Amino acid sequence: NPISKQILNILYNEPFYFPKESICKVVLGEMQQKGIKKAIAEYDEKRKYMYDKYNFDISQILHIGWKLMDAGKYMEAIEIMEHVLPEYTNQYRIYNLLGELLYKTDNNKKAIEYFNSTLNIKPGNKFALEMISKINDKEN
Repeated sequence: NPISKQILNILYNEPFYFPKESICKVVLGEMQQKGIKKAIAEYDEKRKYMYDKYNFDISQILHIGWKLMDAGKYMEAIEIMEHVLPEYTNQYRIYNLLGELLYKTDNNKKAIEYFNSTLNIKPGNKFALEMISKINDKEN
C-alpha cells in the first residue's frame, strides 16, 4: 500500500511524498455539477498546469469511464475516453472500454475497430475476442 509506505518513511525519517489527488474524483464531480464539456476542460486544465498534484494513472482514467458506464452515461463516457485516448494509445484497456461503450450504444462497427486496436497491442486478448465474436453473432 503506497500510503502505508509513506507513513513508515515519515516514522523512520526517510524521504516521503504526499499521494496525488484523484483526477477521477475531480472529473466526475465537475461532470455532475457542470456537465461533460466542463469536466473535460477541467481535466485538460489539471493535466496541463497541475500534473504533479493529480494522479493521471491509467487506472484513474479507466475508473472515470467505468463509473460513467455503470451510471448509464455511455455517450459522456465515450466523449471523455476518446478525448484522453491520444495520451494512452499504448493502453489496451482503454480500447476495450471504448469498444464496450460503443457496443452498448449499438455502434458495432466502431466497437470492432477499438477491439481490433486492443488486439494490435495485446494479441489474443480474451475480452476483445469475445466481444468481436458477440458482435458478429448479433449481426448475423
